[in-house]
Amino acid sequence: MIEWSTPARRSGHRSLSLIPNEVYLEIFAYLEPRDGYGTLDARESNHIFVNLSRVCRLFCAASLTALYRRVRFSARNEDHTARTRGMNPDALCALLVRRPPRDAMDTFGRSSASEIELAKMIASWVRECVFDAWAEPRGRIPYAHLFLERNWRAVRRMSGLTALTLRSTPITKALLRTLSALSGTLKRLSLRACALESVLTDKQSQWLDSLRLDVLEVFETFESWEDIPLEAIRLKDIVEFRTDSWPYAEHFLKSSYSRLRCLELHDVSDIPLLLRFLEKAPTLHALTVQSIMTDHSETPRVELDSETLPQLDALTVPPMLLQFLSRGTVRTLSLLGEESHLYDEEIAFFPQLRALTETDLASLFRSEAPACIEGLAIPEHLYSVFSVHSRFPSLTCLVLSFDHQNYAKRPSFDFLILPSSLACLWDLQLQKTLIVGHIIVSFPQLNSASFTSFVKWELLNHGWHPYVLQAERSLVKSRLISGKKHTDVDGCFAAVNCTPG
Repeated sequence: MIEWSTPARRSGHRSLSLIPNEVYLEIFAYLEPRDGYGTLDARESNHIFVNLSRVCRLFCAASLTALYRRVRFSARNEDHTARTRGMNPDALCALLVRRPPRDAMDTFGRSSASEIELAKMIASWVRECVFDAWAEPRGRIPYAHLFLERNWRAVRRMSGLTALTLRSTPITKALLRTLSALSGTLKRLSLRACALESVLTDKQSQWLDSLRLDVLEVFETFESWEDIPLEAIRLKDIVEFRTDSWPYAEHFLKSSYSRLRCLELHDVSDIPLLLRFLEKAPTLHALTVQSIMTDHSETPRVELDSETLPQLDALTVPPMLLQFLSRGTVRTLSLLGEESHLYDEEIAFFPQLRALTETDLASLFRSEAPACIEGLAIPEHLYSVFSVHSRFPSLTCLVLSFDHQNYAKRPSFDFLILPSSLACLWDLQLQKTLIVGHIIVSFPQLNSASFTSFVKWELLNHGWHPYVLQAERSLVKSRLISGKKHTDVDGCFAAVNCTPG
């Protein structure tokens, strides 16, 4: 273990009072990456912590803990060449799987044993691992499969690991064995475009069944034997479930769960099945349905007992579902879900999108229902038509969508001339004009707003300021490098464009 004490403070030969450790901890917390105006991204944060680790033992312990709390392993060549100096996850794995020296008394043996013990200590600080691009055929490091096998053996020694994220990574026997070894601590598993290396054996199914997950996310599946069968994973005590696969969602909706609080489905083809499930989900607090698919534009005839429906706090659905789920408990409402109507032989090739109108939505809002809503996401053209400011008096967060498929793409702000609604996505000067000159006049309590998924606006003491979300910085940077036309405010885009890597 790293032993440390509060750093001494001196001015010349005179000793000064010590700064409380709580102050140092607040500073370290501020330096960690997070979403918000004026905050650091992951690369900037890592660079600062690497430098701080050389200052004193307290700073070293705090910096190493922050650096290795979340570890990312990538098979891309460019990620290896751009690795941050002083933080090398691959070197950590190499030490974790190294055999202890036979003779720990000589100089080399003592040095090797010390490195291994340090690696074990750092491994105990890791809480999340991310594996990225290990299945992609191009741009991988040489002998990637061997490094992947080694890394899985090392991950088994990370005794405090609670979250594992896999993106385009093969599900191998070594991974399944690692999942079994982590069954006592692993609570979150996220899979995106991950295929099985071979069909599961009975023993491997038992390894999966040993998991006791709180959160499961499955995206970009292949819908074949290459996917992990959902029935192989124990879901009885699941708290959050997210997927874009309807077969996975359909399997999930056929059971009930006593602890489920968050459900996110990207495509729903059986609305009655979803609604019947909700009657058996009293603990559910957040529901997201990105899109629904119905035949012949028919609204499903479902009789629901409103008393048995969950008391939802956050609701993101297509407008059609609002008539079933609108209750006075909702605090955050998004009507940006999409609705596709399918017609017989065109189902597979030409899904028809109906342009929803103000009339479709007006009847869904009872006069007493919106009073408690604090966050609202709606298509842009409904903003003024609905008199949102009078219908939602408690609103503190407003999201306007300029490119929603079910709504007419026409601007409703008469005092501005928008050549294209989509231009607003990258026009930060225009967005600020809309907020300061129009929106906050109607919503004086508003403290956050957004017009797109990658830029958010935040009200601080000295005005409104934009920032790019951490998860979207790579996408935004690639678009800016390619010459995307834009206007900037407070150097929001400029800061992303000049970020290393």
